[in-house]
Amino acid sequence: MIVFRATDRTGWRVTGVALAVLITAAVAFERLYAGAHYPSDVLTGLLLAGAWTAACWWATRPAPEDRARERATVHPAEHELERE
Repeated sequence: MIVFRATDRTGWRVTGVALAVLITAAVAFERLYAGAHYPSDVLTGLLLAGAWTAACWWATRPAPEDRARERATVHPAEHELERE
């Protein structure tokens, strides 16, 4: 989430999200394969992690006025069309 919020470059955002999902899935699979947890434990952990990620995403989102200012500076031509 830090990489996603820190950059507006799509390549870095996709890479960051893909790595986070891949590492999480690998750890979950490893815990099942090693017999360290029941499948219900791993599923519950994944669901709780998803809920926590959603809560953190919501808590760190930019304020509406910051989002409008960012859109105006990143895509000024589109912003001009919205004002017309």
